[in-house]
Amino acid sequence: MVFLDGDERPATPLPDPDTFGPSQEDQLADALKSVAGADINFNVDGGIGGRNVAQENAARRAFIKWARNNVRYLPANEIPEEFVWKRMVADAKSSSISTNVDYKKRFDLLAHAELGRNPSEVVSSAEILQTQQRRLADIDVTIPELLELSAAIEGFAAR
Repeated sequence: MVFLDGDERPATPLPDPDTFGPSQEDQLADALKSVAGADINFNVDGGIGGRNVAQENAARRAFIKWARNNVRYLPANEIPEEFVWKRMVADAKSSSISTNVDYKKRFDLLAHAELGRNPSEVVSSAEILQTQQRRLADIDVTIPELLELSAAIEGFAAR
């Protein structure tokens, strides 16, 4: 199972490839490109006559079926840092962080504050992650977004 950032959730989800006939392969390819944001190339046999189109179509259909079953998006239409920041327990250190900076920068500044570092000192990405993990651990696990995430994971595990 793969979880992508909530803000990457497509307006139109991937269609069921079984509802597309052989003459609609271009529409299926366009739908995949729309959701992925780019063309996805599949390794297929080729030769003097070019790529094996039937093999490519079958690979695309298999990929879409896999993605529909295994790709999910994090709850809310937010990046993970925003999701955690908006739901974490606020304290004096987090409340002192400017709301005029993006959420990734907020966690950088919060890590500095928690570690007692000057703004000119470097905090590592591991230290920022640890700050995020601590703040995530304080979020109530019964909020709807985390219940949704838990249900998706449990449903996947039950298959």
